[in-house]
Amino acid sequence: MNGRTEKGRAGGDAAHASRWPGAVVGLFVLALAAGILFYVFAGERAAAGSGDQEADARNVAAGCVPTESDPGGTNNYIPDAPVEGDLGDGLVVSGTVREAGTCEPVEDARVQVWLSTAGGDETAPGNRGSVLTDDRGSYRIETDPAVSQFGEPNVHVAYDDGEYEAVFRRLVIDEDDAGLASNLVLEPNG
Repeated sequence: MNGRTEKGRAGGDAAHASRWPGAVVGLFVLALAAGILFYVFAGERAAAGSGDQEADARNVAAGCVPTESDPGGTNNYIPDAPVEGDLGDGLVVSGTVREAGTCEPVEDARVQVWLSTAGGDETAPGNRGSVLTDDRGSYRIETDPAVSQFGEPNVHVAYDDGEYEAVFRRLVIDEDDAGLASNLVLEPNG
């Protein structure tokens, strides 16, 4: 009887051992799927407030869906900020402006940028300015680095020039960031 028990156990252990590779593969597939879902959903949340280029690539793939304004995007907004050169150095804010639906670049669009820096808050004249997009719809302005004031350091990027619907972004960044890309997709007024 002992021989049968030992033999039965050996056979049982062999059958049990043959299930291990399948279980390991199953766990790996489950972990991979969870990681992909986390990346997709965490990436969408980050893109909504960060203005990163992945969100804008999704807009292009979807037919250039208009950029939505962010809550708080109009804080300390002043219409018709003057067209300026660079406002400082240490943080480059840049991006591309495209027309919704067509994805065509928008030339000569006035993009306004404002932020808090070590030199003052968002209302300080040296912390705001506008730039015009070039023939590729690109813009670039350099400022002093953003600093925290009443929460996270952030940069406002807006379009309010009239030909298209206004868009106001409030983009949270780290104080040591040297660059911020904020692409805009604008809906024509009509």
